[in-house]
Amino acid sequence: MMPFKNISAERAIRSATLTVVSLSIILMSCGNEDVVVPSATPAEVQTSSISSQETEELHKNKNYDTRAFGGYGDAKGFAGETLGHGSFDTRELDGKPIVINFWFPSCPPCRAELPIFEEVYQDYGAPSGRDVQFIAIQQLGLDTPADGMKLLQEIGVSFPAMPDTDSAVQIGYDIFSFPTTVFLDRDHNQIRKWQGAINREKLVEYVEESESSIHTARAQESAGEALPATDSDTEFKAPTDPAERVDMRQFTPAMVFIGSGDAPGFSAETFTHGNFDTSELQGRPIVINFWYPSCPPCRAEIPNFEHAYQTYGQPSDGDVAFIGVQALILDSADEGEAFMQDIEATYPALPDVNSEIHIAYQVTAAPTTFFLDRTHNIVSVHQGYIRHDQLTEMLEFISKR
Repeated sequence: MMPFKNISAERAIRSATLTVVSLSIILMSCGNEDVVVPSATPAEVQTSSISSQETEELHKNKNYDTRAFGGYGDAKGFAGETLGHGSFDTRELDGKPIVINFWFPSCPPCRAELPIFEEVYQDYGAPSGRDVQFIAIQQLGLDTPADGMKLLQEIGVSFPAMPDTDSAVQIGYDIFSFPTTVFLDRDHNQIRKWQGAINREKLVEYVEESESSIHTARAQESAGEALPATDSDTEFKAPTDPAERVDMRQFTPAMVFIGSGDAPGFSAETFTHGNFDTSELQGRPIVINFWYPSCPPCRAEIPNFEHAYQTYGQPSDGDVAFIGVQALILDSADEGEAFMQDIEATYPALPDVNSEIHIAYQVTAAPTTFFLDRTHNIVSVHQGYIRHDQLTEMLEFISKR
């Protein structure tokens, strides 16, 4: 089987994403605090008077070549052209903390938190004379760079923003939901990762931590003290203490390859159903649900998939194949398997080691569901929680094609 690399399915996925049947942007709170949106943007911000039509023309033919590469610390380095601030290159920012906000214009919680970022940028970024670097990485697909610029102008955002060509930065930072904010210290090590909208108090706390953490570490090192493990208190990172988390089973990364239709094919070991291989499902429709256990809307919709599996899948002699693909971001494979057992979901599910399947399908949020027809072409993509009636409608459609 050939590895999946830059095949036509990528274009098909982008096209399918643009024709999403139902977009439900989920605020992934995961314990985050409520967001308070300021009533006004800072006085220092100046919005552009350029018209919407002029903005569209300005960005329509512009080539944003975003690239990711090895960084100074444990975080990926990246570079590209911003929406009005020239080029941005982390290699030119050695010794400076960086706040990276992943967003896109049609995401409501992303829009809600932008004024908060602008306020904190005014206090800790270039306007204040301090050296904290802010960058907003815009996910493309549902929105264009012009859409991004329009929203930034509308809200009065003055810190740099950059379109993420081919999701290079998103993939480098394992971002699967929006908004997500990553905080790098002065050595460009990732010290925090916050999923969902963030309020001003938390944002200031983590910005100050990024600003000062490397100085504290160097002082401890000079004094001969043991340095703390940077991942031990990182927001939404799994514990590293074996007593807290032990993966009893080892899963290998999925094999991703060119499928029979425009959807990438893949093969991987499931929790309880042996190996799942799309190449062995020729002539059968496939439903692929991307999820993870600590995602509230993912948990809420799994009973809908179980009911559909009982009705359209093998238990009822139906020929629709179901597969749940778990993102290994916040939860371990053991936690995924335990959750499926607890909720009594019997359809196949697998852990996506190294995010191979997520990358192939360019998944940017959880939950996301792909519907493939009998020739394994992508018929529809549904982002966000899917209701039982919506799921049934799509199953009726793909089972008759």
